[in-house]
Amino acid sequence: MIRSAGEKASVVSLDRPFELDPKGSHTVAIGQTLNVLEGVVLSIANLSPGGSIWVNGTLNINDGTLHNQATGLVTNRGTININGGMLNNDGDSVVNRVGAAINNIGGFISNTGAWFSNSGTVVNDSASSFVLGDHATLNNNGSFTNAGLFNTSSLSSAVLNRDKGILKKSGTFNLGSLGTFSNLTGSKITNSGRINLFDSLLDNRGTVDNTGIIEVFHFGLYQNKAGTLDNRTSGIFTNAGSATNLDTAPSTIPGRSSTTGA
Repeated sequence: MIRSAGEKASVVSLDRPFELDPKGSHTVAIGQTLNVLEGVVLSIANLSPGGSIWVNGTLNINDGTLHNQATGLVTNRGTININGGMLNNDGDSVVNRVGAAINNIGGFISNTGAWFSNSGTVVNDSASSFVLGDHATLNNNGSFTNAGLFNTSSLSSAVLNRDKGILKKSGTFNLGSLGTFSNLTGSKITNSGRINLFDSLLDNRGTVDNTGIIEVFHFGLYQNKAGTLDNRTSGIFTNAGSATNLDTAPSTIPGRSSTTGA
C-alpha cells in the first residue's frame, strides 16, 4: 500500500523487479503515484490463485512492464500511463472501471484467453499498438480510441462493443482472426481510419459512422441486425466477402463492390 505522508503526495519509483505472490494484493492509493522504471517488471506471479493489483491513484509504466499472469487481476480506478513500456496481460483479466483512464503510448497485449474489460477511457496513441491474442476478449462499454494500430491474432478472438460503448478509430484496426467484432444495441463505432475484416465477422446491431475505409476481404463477413451503417462523404465501404442486411435494418449494404458515401 502506498500511503500519503500528511498532506504531501507520495511518489514511489520501482527500480527493481517485483513479483506479487498468490493471494497477494498491492494497492496504489488515491493521490499516490507508482513509477515502473525502464527495464523493470511489476508482475503477478504465474501461480493460482493469482494476486491482484489495484490502481486507485496513478501508475506510470515508464519504459518498464506491468505483467499480469495466471488468474491474476489488475483493476484500474485511477490512471495507468504506458509511457514507452508494456502492459502484458496473460492473466484472467485487466479491468478499467468507470471514470478510470488508460493512456497507451507504448504497447498493450492481451494474450491467450485473457480478458480486458473497459468501462472508462482508453486511448491508443498514434504511434502505439494494442494486440488481442488467441481466444482473448475485449469487452467495451466505455470509450476506446484507437489512433494507432489494433491487431487481433490469427486464431479466434472477440471484440464486444456493448450498450453505450464507443469505439473511435482514426488508426488501423485489423480483425484478422476467425473471431467476431460485435457492435451491440446502443453502441457506436466512429471510423475515420481503416477497418480490415480478413476472415472474421463484423456483427452490427448498433451504429457505424464511417468517414474512413471499411474493407471486407474475401473470407470476411459483415452482417447488419437492425443496426445502422452510415457511410458518410469520403467514407468507403469495400466488400469482397459476404454481407447480410436484415429487412428491419435501416441501411443498405453493397455486395462485392466498393461504395463511397454521399
